[in-house]
Amino acid sequence: MGAPLYPSNMPSVKRNERTTSDMGSSETTIKNAVPQLDGPTDHRFQMRPSTTMNGLMQPAASQSHPQHHHHNQQARNTTSAPSAPPPPPRQQVRATGNAVNDLLPYCTTEPPLSQARVIALSDVVGSLKELALLSLGASSGDTGCAERLQNAVGQQTTTNIVEFFVDEWEIEG
Repeated sequence: MGAPLYPSNMPSVKRNERTTSDMGSSETTIKNAVPQLDGPTDHRFQMRPSTTMNGLMQPAASQSHPQHHHHNQQARNTTSAPSAPPPPPRQQVRATGNAVNDLLPYCTTEPPLSQARVIALSDVVGSLKELALLSLGASSGDTGCAERLQNAVGQQTTTNIVEFFVDEWEIEG
């Protein structure tokens, strides 16, 4: 059938071959002489045979997961430690927000954009990076970029947004 899948000169590896008489094929399993496990999260590696398209047996790798996770948790729960007072509650400044919605109103040279303009602008751009690229494209003469912004927020607001990003990142040319 060809060359063996695993050389016989590999250190600390045992090869066992067995032939099944009714199938006429051989099955090879490999076991480490000394398994090496470094901790409770390591998994044991096992070889299991699988059948290929032409009917030949080939080893397939699979992992078995050890079932010893609950033992350590129970041991920790039974130990008692002196109780410390709970930490003072943190004051939450704001509910988690969206950076685009929080910063987008201020990406203009005029007073902050209204909520309606922020919504219209966020329908066109999905991120501040995209708004910066679109604005810088419009400032360099790309009419497609300028039209996308103008269709969302109008001519004057587009000019204010483009000027804001040009002032932030000076572009020559």
